[in-house]
Amino acid sequence: RLPKPGGKAGKISFNSDGYRGPKLATPKNQKIIRIAYIGSSITFDSNSADNDKTWPGATTLKLAEVFPTCQFEYFNAGVPGMGTNRLLEYYGSKLWQSEPDIVFIMTDDSNERLDNLAHTSGVHDGVHYQKSWLAENSLFWAKLEKNFVIKSRIRSADSPTGKLIFTDEELLENYKQSIRKLISAVKGNGSIPVLLSFGQKTKENQP
Repeated sequence: RLPKPGGKAGKISFNSDGYRGPKLATPKNQKIIRIAYIGSSITFDSNSADNDKTWPGATTLKLAEVFPTCQFEYFNAGVPGMGTNRLLEYYGSKLWQSEPDIVFIMTDDSNERLDNLAHTSGVHDGVHYQKSWLAENSLFWAKLEKNFVIKSRIRSADSPTGKLIFTDEELLENYKQSIRKLISAVKGNGSIPVLLSFGQKTKENQP
């Protein structure tokens, strides 16, 4: 899933380092504050084909407006589907080499963790949907079957039986360890980590 340097994904383009954003100068200009944005799909921000109109790009422009005596540059290293542990590997193998001064971190492993909790508690077997023989051989039947599964799950949502029960601590147990390791790695490279929570806001002109 890692973007190819200089490559494209639909209308989205990547610079020669494999990130969204302008090309980074080498060697780094020590008078410019370099910001890295790391995380998964929300950081990657596929809603905007224009790199500067992604939220990392817009945030960097806003920082330049608020702090006019400072110069900023950025790179968006978000990768869809990347959890915190994989992000730690990615940072250790590549991202640190771009020498960011500030690293904005936005991660959330709750979906993966909920899947694991559901599997280990027996609420779910880990298989989201498996086609029958008829569905494998008939597109018409496959569509009927899929819609039947969706409808039955919607109806079962109101039932108290067969539901996953967990505590906040169970949900966050693994995440706490992995995010601490990532923060330590960022600090160990001499960068300042900034943790962000998810802000569920639509953008201008977004449906």
